[in-house]
Amino acid sequence: MTLVCLGEIQDDLASDLYLGPATVTGVKGLRPLVTLPNGQEAAAEMALAFPYNPKRGDSLLVIGKAGSHYAIGVLSGDGETTLRFQGDVSLEACGGTLRLLSDEQVVVRTKQFDVQAVKIRTFAETVIHKATNIFHNVQEMFSTRAGEKHDLIAGDVHTHAERATITTKGVTTINGKEVHLN
Repeated sequence: MTLVCLGEIQDDLASDLYLGPATVTGVKGLRPLVTLPNGQEAAAEMALAFPYNPKRGDSLLVIGKAGSHYAIGVLSGDGETTLRFQGDVSLEACGGTLRLLSDEQVVVRTKQFDVQAVKIRTFAETVIHKATNIFHNVQEMFSTRAGEKHDLIAGDVHTHAERATITTKGVTTINGKEVHLN
């Protein structure tokens, strides 16, 4: 009978065990191909708590032994994280603030986008609306304050009101082939 010291078993296990950074050199199917600092190449199994699609050049935290490697973290990367769910999904911040932050851009793509709020505030340098039709339905006041206003209308302009007032500090010009005053 041969007795083996526990320390010798731990040393044997530790000699093949790797835990550290690995660089993604490619992706095969759903598995990243990684290179360890010692030059060893391996196909790692993604074992993250979130769905991440690694890209070439990403640095992953990899653990492995004897040909079985697992990516257990992202140290730095440009890959994409996609949260995909079937059916209805609710994202709620009960009693707090829900923030969506991005260094670059937030894109919303859907068939219909509904917003229900007591107040909506928009702060931007430039706002661009592109639509086939826009309808405003305001029950009380619709007010615009601007440095200048320029409207380019391809067709007719119709304004219907109980009363209308145009007030200028300077010259008021009406230029048309015909001007009808009733």
